[in-house]
Amino acid sequence: MRPMSGDRRVGDGLAPLLVEEGPAAYDPSVPGMFRRAVAVLVDLVLAGAALIGPVLLVDDFVTDPGTMRLTALLWILCLVLVYAPLSNARWGATPGKRLLRLRVVRDADGGRLGYGSALVRHVVNMATGLVPFLAIASGSFVPVGGRTLADRAAGSRVVRARRDG
Repeated sequence: MRPMSGDRRVGDGLAPLLVEEGPAAYDPSVPGMFRRAVAVLVDLVLAGAALIGPVLLVDDFVTDPGTMRLTALLWILCLVLVYAPLSNARWGATPGKRLLRLRVVRDADGGRLGYGSALVRHVVNMATGLVPFLAIASGSFVPVGGRTLADRAAGSRVVRARRDG
């Protein structure tokens, strides 16, 4: 049976919670966990390639194990501080999120995150990912209102990007 005009449907009362105000060009619908998980997987593959490639190149030139460990540690630190935080602050998404048409925006107004907020978001994501109990206990894998623990800590939200933007 088709709903008649004026009939309320399940979920109609949620619309005010999902609609964002602000100048950013994005679709305010909340992306599903599958889409977010695939974006993370793509980013992990890209970050892994970005990490392993240079370390293997340096391996041919550095013979001291201590220097090799230090070089690898510095490269990992650079990657952690640059890949996701800079991508989210500069372009509003990591390559994985862009591929799946997701964006990270400020929750307050839908604008672009600053580097500091993007870094906080990334560090909380890493902490909850490295400590599974913390992730489960905090509900960081189960978004509340479309926001994970990292989103709440950074004042951000992941949204679907518009097809035209």
